[in-house]
Amino acid sequence: MRRLVSFVLCVLLFLMPLSAGAITITPKKKAVQSSERLLTLPDETMGMAEAEMVVSAPAAGVLELKLLGGDGLVRNVLTWEVSAGETALTFPFTAAFGQPLFADTYTVEGALLCVDGASYTDTCTVTLSQNQQKLLLVIPSSESLILGTNNWYAEVQTVRDGQVQMEAFDENGEKVATVIKQTQVGSSTKLYWNGRLDNGRMADPGRYTLRFSAGREYFGKEMAVYIHDEMTELHAPGITGPVLPKTDASDEEIWRVMMQPSVVAQGKINEKVEVKREPQVRCPTVGSVHAQSQALEVLSFTMDENERTWAKIRAFRQEDGEEITGWIPADTLSVQVPDRTYGVLIDVKRQVLKLYSQGTCLGEIPVSTARGTQWQPSQVTIPGAYFTGARVTDDTSSYGTQSYQLRYDGYRTLAQEPYQRRSGVYYFPYLSGRLSGEHADIFVTASGEETINAFWLYSHLREGTRVLVVNGEQRAMERQRQAAEVPPQNTEEKVSIRFGGLMRPAEDETLPASLYTDSQVYDLTAVALGGYLSDNDATRRGALPETYRGDTALAGAYGNAGIGVMSLADTHAWDGSYAGLLSTARVLEENSIVPLLQGDADYLKLQDKTIAFVAVNETQWRADAAYGMQAVEDAKKQADVVIVMVSWEKPEQNWHDALQETLAVQLAQHGADLIVGSGAGVQGISDVQGVPVLWNLGDLVDGIVASASFAFSQGSYAGVQLQVEASSDGNALRLFWQDAEIDLAETLWFPVSTGAKQQ
Repeated sequence: MRRLVSFVLCVLLFLMPLSAGAITITPKKKAVQSSERLLTLPDETMGMAEAEMVVSAPAAGVLELKLLGGDGLVRNVLTWEVSAGETALTFPFTAAFGQPLFADTYTVEGALLCVDGASYTDTCTVTLSQNQQKLLLVIPSSESLILGTNNWYAEVQTVRDGQVQMEAFDENGEKVATVIKQTQVGSSTKLYWNGRLDNGRMADPGRYTLRFSAGREYFGKEMAVYIHDEMTELHAPGITGPVLPKTDASDEEIWRVMMQPSVVAQGKINEKVEVKREPQVRCPTVGSVHAQSQALEVLSFTMDENERTWAKIRAFRQEDGEEITGWIPADTLSVQVPDRTYGVLIDVKRQVLKLYSQGTCLGEIPVSTARGTQWQPSQVTIPGAYFTGARVTDDTSSYGTQSYQLRYDGYRTLAQEPYQRRSGVYYFPYLSGRLSGEHADIFVTASGEETINAFWLYSHLREGTRVLVVNGEQRAMERQRQAAEVPPQNTEEKVSIRFGGLMRPAEDETLPASLYTDSQVYDLTAVALGGYLSDNDATRRGALPETYRGDTALAGAYGNAGIGVMSLADTHAWDGSYAGLLSTARVLEENSIVPLLQGDADYLKLQDKTIAFVAVNETQWRADAAYGMQAVEDAKKQADVVIVMVSWEKPEQNWHDALQETLAVQLAQHGADLIVGSGAGVQGISDVQGVPVLWNLGDLVDGIVASASFAFSQGSYAGVQLQVEASSDGNALRLFWQDAEIDLAETLWFPVSTGAKQQ
């Protein structure tokens, strides 16, 4: 009888409400109708769903809720400001960043800190039966769709098996196309669209809005795609420069390196390509690299006895991560441009992963990378620069299952740390105490402070996203890079000149900030003016766009930006008639800027050296093959260095043509030491009869900025070093003209705008 009484008392005590210093979290169906402080949640629901939560707080304050799995690890942290009394909130049953949860029982820990200093805590459990149907991800391959190709797609993935529907709407809001695709849980599906409409016709170029849905539930995110009818120019492999940033690089420098186009070996994504010890087919190998995904540092080119061109490359060997130098046939290489949305850096020494966008680090998170052993040297996360590939299905092995795998190095992946299911509970106990099997595994816990996790990367990074793997102990490549940057010996003097591409008068307020801040580094800055300066509208000739005319007051801004030479050879510099041209020249001279008229030469003294500038217009040269050549010859007799600034007839195109090459050859033969083109397109660098040619630097505001250092040894001209600096979008190619390993007979490449046709 005593035992029965004790049991009843225990039950009564258990059922009594908690003290006034606690929030009682009670299943909604058991909620009591009283003035007591209560927080109600359903005791069972579906994952990926939103449940109503009612908070009855004794005073206003901040409520923090932690969602914990059966292993005790935090899956999500949510915070709200609540008022005194009842507050209705929406509780999303997902892990951090919208990650799906397993069907399981979860614990919700609540903590309320009131404005009066009082605090209240309690816990409850919620059972998730399964996840409701939703789209996990919709990732476009690009914002641009090129008609006539089948390259554009959207990667889609659903929580459960089903179908995904894409609807396309034109600029008038009318639905013009529908694409439906079946999906299977666990892997992403590529939904392709070539621009064909429901009526059978191809879409007109322009902007279209895409909407996606899975099952009956509308996916509330829209995306735009721009349809073009022109192909993108293909790049030819060339000298690349380093593929990894320096160990002390700033975030801006890391982003610049991330955005460099890369030379990769052709082949299947998981295929290993042999690197030869010598440029011969029948030759021992020094190791292998991964096709498509692994960036190679190209050092030089040579030709074998069979007249096959080989590329000398430097990379990290896939077998053990050691740095190797060897040879690969040049015709098996191609150029790949990284996606510009995000970039990832994995620091093996610090065991962190950092996410970048537009030169800024958005956040970092702990990762586990492998540690090679004497018996398994390949068990290591290989350093180098890579591209992400396909999203792959869950991988189960003896140490657990990895989810949200995004392949980046042939078969290596970024993934969530492995988990196992024991007694109906999912556990994640492996990250800190095991080898990661060559992959980079990411913590699953959520403290509420993380900006990314494995699921975020999986659901946001496109194919072709750059992944840099750096190892603080791997310094051989950096030492070689520093050695290559040592100036030539016996060089006593240098004259450094900076070149910006084409600028229009209306763009003075958007000039790169470096024009103002770095002027003291250079002896001179030279640009081309794509218009004219005049305060008199009568100088205008015809109905020309206003963007080509600027007030004469702009010349002062140009001078303040450090510009010392301005070429007026561009066709639009003549758009204001001869009177407009004279007005421009006069006001530039008044602001200590040399106006470089086409067909003429001007001479400047820089550090006791005479530098001649000659401006040439290709249109005039085509009409008269002798045009400008006499000015170059005369300049060669009077100057230490002759620089020719050329305005091309087709400044918008992103490739140089045969006639441009012919003009460059003539200029080189008549004495040019450097040829610089100015136009809206970006056309790369070549060697023409020993003279470096910057074919086109693009618009100054968003193109390439290049500098050339003219070296003098013992009082005589010894050569020119070229250094191409970061463009506004972060891309750059750095090289030294006198480096013995660099052969510019092969055209070097730059990133170019989309929509350019391959000639």
